[in-house]
Amino acid sequence: MRTPVLVAVALAFVGAGCTTTARLYPVSGPILSQHATSLNTTLTNAPAGHGKIELALPDGELVKGEYSTKAGGSWSFDSQASSSTPPEGAVVIAASDWATVFGPSFSVAKMERGEGKAAGNKGTVFTLEFAVNGMSGRGYGVAKDSKGNLYRFELAGLESGTGPSPPPVPPEQPPRRSPR
Repeated sequence: MRTPVLVAVALAFVGAGCTTTARLYPVSGPILSQHATSLNTTLTNAPAGHGKIELALPDGELVKGEYSTKAGGSWSFDSQASSSTPPEGAVVIAASDWATVFGPSFSVAKMERGEGKAAGNKGTVFTLEFAVNGMSGRGYGVAKDSKGNLYRFELAGLESGTGPSPPPVPPEQPPRRSPR
């Protein structure tokens, strides 16, 4: 029997601030062989538009970093990949990654752009790109790591059930496994 892995995530946080819940759902890569259904996370200081990220991977690796959001920013997918060669070890999220996770007709209209970068104590590098509703704090996006894993990112928001829902998973993708 496969035991789903729910990894609790603690966030490093200094000072007072809000927290919100987010999850990473594996879409492709070696992590699927570990039967991980989701990686739970909490973002701190969410209303300020920036904060700390810390998550534990199924193998026990602790990944720490930061995220930020930008109101009114333009979305230029593949900008890192097309403007220059990324630095060695960099993990770049491309438009094709968004299409793999959400299908070819996903939309980020009227959403703020969020980005995050993190590094693990065993060398894993994480990149996160997401769209967030500035009013509700709810959002969705794509995360990718240096081990070849691709994740669907879902941000619950400040108030449960408010804001836009993430786009549906495209039919060609396997359905998300729910924790048991």
